[in-house]
Amino acid sequence: MGTSWSVKIVSDQPVDQQNTQSAIQSILDDVNAKMSNWEPSSDISRFNASGSGCIEISPETAEVVEISLEMSLLTAGVFDVTLGPLIELWGFGREFTADQMPEAQAIESRLEQIGYDKLRLDGTGLCKDLDGLFVNLSATAKGYGVDQVADYLVNIGVEHYLVEVGGELRGSGLNGDSQQWRVGIETPLDNLVSGQVQAVVELDNQALATSGDYRNYFMHQGVRYSHILNPVTGYPVVQDLASVTVLHNSAAWADAWATALLALGPEQGLALAEQKNVASYFILRSETGFEIRTSTDW
Repeated sequence: MGTSWSVKIVSDQPVDQQNTQSAIQSILDDVNAKMSNWEPSSDISRFNASGSGCIEISPETAEVVEISLEMSLLTAGVFDVTLGPLIELWGFGREFTADQMPEAQAIESRLEQIGYDKLRLDGTGLCKDLDGLFVNLSATAKGYGVDQVADYLVNIGVEHYLVEVGGELRGSGLNGDSQQWRVGIETPLDNLVSGQVQAVVELDNQALATSGDYRNYFMHQGVRYSHILNPVTGYPVVQDLASVTVLHNSAAWADAWATALLALGPEQGLALAEQKNVASYFILRSETGFEIRTSTDW
């Protein structure tokens, strides 16, 4: 997944750290092996390399694709799991090379290769109705990995834990001070080592995910172009919304919702969050700093 992970466990009983760590690493390696765009043998890479038609994928990959397709429907395609060709063109894909504007003709050509409505899931058969259709699960697979690790911990009897993969988290029970797990929402500054905290959230058996435009982006003629792409125009979304954080009982869904709400923008995103009772925290840039907006459920 191109990132790090950490797990904190609080237990009155002895925990075999080495075996538990090995098991967690195996779980995440398995998710990566099935869903990565960087692994040539993964379900997703095999699907992307195939022509129109169907290929058999693992039940785990099918579950993540299903979440992605549901989110595509909920957002009328603003969240689109088939944006892969555009992501690669803009340099936000397998190699981060984003530093210049693609040609308009190239963007138009890629737009002809995308469309979640051309992707179908039939059990564990993943089907494309268009040659060149390309799936990217980066907005859901990390969160799914968090859920898988959390479920494993529950299955071995761990009640108090905090699982984190690349900034996506899920916490249960209490920390070592017998308090709810406290995690920080990062201030969306254009500084990879800023580490400033905008707000602190207590996790009550919940997952938390944040999506922002302040990590993967480049500037062109004074305009910020981030990795959040508009599937209608083919261009990155240009807006004042810097990040969205979502609380959910599933890290995979929190991951997907955070990306979707960021892509929708502050007005449409907050309206959908209210409609679907999604606990969300929006940070917008303003002339005087940052403006905070939250959904009713936050």
